[in-house]
Order: sequence, then structure tokens, then C-alpha cells
Amino acid sequence: MTNSKGVAFLQYKDPAITPVALSNLNGMPLNDEHTISVSYACIGFKQTETAVEAGSAMAMVTSLAGAKSDTPRSRVLLLLNMVTGDDLMDADEYDDILQDVKDECDKFGKVLDMQVPRPLGRSGEGPGVGKVFVRFETEEECAAALQGLAGRKFQERTVVASYYPEVLYGSKIYR
Repeated sequence: MTNSKGVAFLQYKDPAITPVALSNLNGMPLNDEHTISVSYACIGFKQTETAVEAGSAMAMVTSLAGAKSDTPRSRVLLLLNMVTGDDLMDADEYDDILQDVKDECDKFGKVLDMQVPRPLGRSGEGPGVGKVFVRFETEEECAAALQGLAGRKFQERTVVASYYPEVLYGSKIYR
């Protein structure tokens, strides 16, 4: 078994295409030694381990189907697939996004703070751009938010949720 070299998330405008694409792409030869492995990132409100950003040894993986005893916990929630760099360019739209996320997260507990990194310049890119980080007062509140938000829709995108290491968040390292 080889290590993953990357992860991609696709969401089709027509949801009926998803199972066809999954069936046709899974197991497709990539080169002489590798094949593509494809699976659903979210199925309703169940989130699979492949839904979490890969490529970083620090990535925290959670399965909403049932948290394992060794599942890392944190007070920081990482939300993926909610915003793009383009969404964050306009100051008014950025403020609206912050308020929307805070309003939703407040339903699960006390939000201490949050970060939605903005693009550097006009490129729409930069460290952490496209990710939403929310720090709760307790791990239990963060866990409730993870379970409540994973798989939901935000701006027609399916939200992917994971724990994020507090030490990285506290150091303003947004991977």
C-alpha cells in the first residue's frame, strides 16, 4: 500500500453525476504502479475519514459515524469547502461570512474566536485561504459543532469538518 499523494474534493452541480463519476474513477490506473481511489467525502451527515484534508501529518481525522477513543479532540474546529479566496476578497462579503459562521457556531456553544484567512493580494491565494477556524470554550462544544455542521450546505457547498490542533491555531499557523 502506498501513501496518498494528495486529495481532491469534487462537487457536481447535478448530484446524479456523483455516483457515475465515483464508479468510473475509482480504481482507474494512474500510472504503472498506482490507481486512483475515490469515495464519498460526506454521505448526508456522516463524514468519512477521507473528507479531511490530507497531506499534513497534523491533520486531525474524525468519523461522525462514531468517534473512536483515540480520536484527537480539540477546542478548535476546522471547516473546509465553505469559502473560496474569491468569496473573501470583498470586505462586505467577508464580514457577512464571518457573521453567518459565528451565528451557526453559537448554536453549539461559546465561540471564543475565529479566523477566516483572507487572500494575499488579488490572486485569491494565501496561507489557510478557503478554511474557517473556530475556537470554542470547551472540547464538548467543538465536538457538538463538528457533528452538527459536517455535511451541511454553505453557499451550495458541502461542509467538511475536522478538529484542528490548538497549538497550531494559537501560533496562527493555518494549514
